[in-house]
Amino acid sequence: MLKQILARLDEGRSWTVETLAEELDTTTELALAALEDLVRRGYLRTVGSSCGAGCSSCSMSSSCVKDPSSPVSRAWVLNRVE
Repeated sequence: MLKQILARLDEGRSWTVETLAEELDTTTELALAALEDLVRRGYLRTVGSSCGAGCSSCSMSSSCVKDPSSPVSRAWVLNRVE
């Protein structure tokens, strides 16, 4: 599942955790745990931890899914080494 998540994120589109879980036929909790594992392993990095500051100050606002019903207000991006 970790490789599948990386492939989805590499597509360049935004995913909610719920949509990603549905796409991978798993639970939201398992998808979230997998995302956190990929951060620990260095494949992903977290962009934000809260949407409380508002979209205007967020570097991800142009590609964010902005789902107010989502319990998760974080964004993950591939940790590319250049």
